[in-house]
Amino acid sequence: TIGTSSLSLSTGLWFAPTRHELRFDDLTGVELTSKRTYSRRGSRLKYTLVCHHKSGSTQSVPVGDLMKEALPEVLDRLRSRGISVTDKT
Repeated sequence: TIGTSSLSLSTGLWFAPTRHELRFDDLTGVELTSKRTYSRRGSRLKYTLVCHHKSGSTQSVPVGDLMKEALPEVLDRLRSRGISVTDKT
């Protein structure tokens, strides 16, 4: 769920979801990173949002298929709030 001041996202399996909550006011910057993983089926590019908080901590939020669709809107909302967004893909 993308709000005007936050992002809420659930990832993982239905019986053991991982909840990610990002309040935009708590962020100083966000990096979009990518990592290539390999398996017997070939390679795949996985994307992650690395969020830097004002407290000094970082939080990694995986960008799944559904999140990829909303990513341009999420990044626009972050930029509109003055949060630096760096694309490191």
